[in-house]
Amino acid sequence: MINPVTKRYLIEDFEIGYAPSASVLVSLRQKQKTSYKKNVLAFGDAKYSLRNNTHSKIASIADIKRLQLEVNEAIESGKDLDFAYGAFQTDEPMKYLIGTKNEVEAIKQIVPLTDVRLDKQMTENEIKSMSDAGLLKDYKVIHLASHASVNPYIFEMSAIAMSVLPSPVNGEDGMLTVNEIKALKMNPDLVMLSACQTGLGRITTGDAVQWLNNSLFQAGANASLTSLWSVNDYTTSIFLQEFYKKVFQSNIPYVTAATEIKRAFIAGAYGDEFKHPTYWAPFIYYGK
Repeated sequence: MINPVTKRYLIEDFEIGYAPSASVLVSLRQKQKTSYKKNVLAFGDAKYSLRNNTHSKIASIADIKRLQLEVNEAIESGKDLDFAYGAFQTDEPMKYLIGTKNEVEAIKQIVPLTDVRLDKQMTENEIKSMSDAGLLKDYKVIHLASHASVNPYIFEMSAIAMSVLPSPVNGEDGMLTVNEIKALKMNPDLVMLSACQTGLGRITTGDAVQWLNNSLFQAGANASLTSLWSVNDYTTSIFLQEFYKKVFQSNIPYVTAATEIKRAFIAGAYGDEFKHPTYWAPFIYYGK
């Protein structure tokens, strides 16, 4: 956003962060400070397959309403949603994101006391088993790099994609849904969702907004860094590496670190071709 008086981007003159609501902000600021055993837990390098499920495809509003009922029943009974994701499946699996592997490996080089989960460990089973064992609470930052989606029709299907296999493994369909995120036993200072459009949501009755962030805060996160649109792999890599350097090597607060990086983009520090907001503006900080 540009200030109409100064003709400058607001981020050039102010640090900008967001809060889900005033009540959540108060609650976050009243939480006791946590001491963490480790710095970062980073997930990436997921592999995506087409699903074997042969559920009929969505062709009408009636199909969506029927599927919503089936999804609700599955959630209540603790079953996976493989059939529902199969109903929305196209003829091609989700695109493999080599950038997620690179960024996770870069984080490990930048930040000491970082653990990574790549390839076959980038699964629902892994993050849930760590949650059940209380291990997620050891980490100051949890970084999830993958595809993500906010389903505009059935919000309960909104999720972060872990590795997706042709059939569920141990009852897991590969999609970490909003309800499953809420159930995680974690208490990170920050969750980084390095995926496209993780900051989007759906307006519901009464103008309330449903989004992935709500689930993160309900699970115990103090803050999140998400994106509003599809982002360039190269500039995302720059943003994330600079962010982790500032936070863990220079001890700079999250919102200040994000602000400094955006200002550097605007100034052309990473190349004049990347000055446009397309490359730096999608990253949004929510939290205390």
